[in-house]
Amino acid sequence: MKNNDGFDNCRSGLEYNDYVAMLCTMNTEWTSKIPNFQDGGFSQEYRQKMFLHNMEKFSANCTKYKINVFDNYTKLQNARAESANENMESYLFNPLFYFPFGSADDLAIVLLDDFDPIQYLTSEIKDPPEDVGIALCPKHRAILSDEEKGHFCDLHT
Repeated sequence: MKNNDGFDNCRSGLEYNDYVAMLCTMNTEWTSKIPNFQDGGFSQEYRQKMFLHNMEKFSANCTKYKINVFDNYTKLQNARAESANENMESYLFNPLFYFPFGSADDLAIVLLDDFDPIQYLTSEIKDPPEDVGIALCPKHRAILSDEEKGHFCDLHT
């Protein structure tokens, strides 16, 4: 019997990577202030400092969270008298930053091992995030045909 729900051509066996992608857009402080044009407006150094502030703080939050997760894992393994031989993948908690088009000034994309870190990672940014999105990441081999695979890759590669 034919399925009439409109999903006849969907591939079965969809597989997901063992991470989620968090996309966080942030504003910088300088865009909300009125420049003093008598002093030449905002200097290039000041603008760079404001952009880098969010990036550095977000990166520091990611690094701190990653260290805490690994420390807790090591303590758990020691309490169980097992060796902590697993290392956390280097692509986790390692953000990439972009300057997006639109109202946001910074865009961070970071791969996370769980949903738990989201609030922590965004909590200590000087200005609140404009938008935070979470994406489940299907393995590209599970959704693309063989000829399409050459144009795409998984986020962790």
